[in-house]
Amino acid sequence: MNYYFLKKDLEKLNRIISKLQNKLKEAQKDKHLATTQSSETWHDNFGFEEGVRRINQLASNISELLEIKRKAAVISPAKGRKVGIGSIVIYKDESHRELNIKIGSYFIADGKAISYNSPLGKILMGAKSGEKRIGLIGTNKKEFIIIKIINN
Repeated sequence: MNYYFLKKDLEKLNRIISKLQNKLKEAQKDKHLATTQSSETWHDNFGFEEGVRRINQLASNISELLEIKRKAAVISPAKGRKVGIGSIVIYKDESHRELNIKIGSYFIADGKAISYNSPLGKILMGAKSGEKRIGLIGTNKKEFIIIKIINN
């Protein structure tokens, strides 16, 4: 299974991975320091135990993100008349409010879009202007009418 990314989003993912790797290096230094500051090298040593927890969490996060990166495929923004990655979708929900959202990559780091893989993203992907889409968001059945699609 590939995870689809716009180029800028994959670059952002790479920056996040790099920052986490730097934090991991710092956590490893802190853990080592905790064993040299006391006669207790690990038993009843809060600094050491906290360092181990922090290292394990960071390593797990990095591993997950590296797996996503390994399966990443860079794509161009959507073109044409259907909703795709990179589309801005103007739609109405059940309350007839007009809303808009940008469909983004698998991994969204900046909160300016939603992932194509999110519940709403899955409902909207592939839709055309004027089309009604129905799907589940959580356990709630939702209905949307596509008003306009803006593709670059």
